Amino acid sequence: MAPGQTQSASSDGFRGRMSHGRYGLATARRQHSEHQRGNFFREVLAVFGDRHQIGLLRADSGFCIGSFLDLVESKNVSYIVVARVMRTIKRKLSGLQDWVELDGRTAVAEFMYQAEGWSKARRVVVVRHRTEDQRAGQTLLECRDTRTLFTSPI
Repeated sequence: MAPGQTQSASSDGFRGRMSHGRYGLATARRQHSEHQRGNFFREVLAVFGDRHQIGLLRADSGFCIGSFLDLVESKNVSYIVVARVMRTIKRKLSGLQDWVELDGRTAVAEFMYQAEGWSKARRVVVVRHRTEDQRAGQTLLECRDTRTLFTSPI
């Protein structure tokens, strides 16, 4: 394949990776315009056909786009998409008070967020994991052990 050329989702390579269950949206090596993300997801559904059902879609922050999430929800697919941590999300994170402690080191919180241009608000789950080397006084946003994720409705 020439440099800069992408592999079609309908090629044998794609089918081979899917048959081994090793293909994910986060690993797609494609140029990702908003339109291409939706088309890629539609191709995945077409290849799966009626033989397979997607139990959970996991994707990186490049897929954190309202129209893509609308498409995934319209197909009744559960998802976890890494959130792009922009200023508005950072403000929400800094104000979180209702953490649920899971095991003394891990805590979770959630809130609803609607980005500009999105059709609706979506659930954001924040997972905070304390590490041994976390310094006193370190803010939530300075911690490398915080994950912010958009998830499908419960």
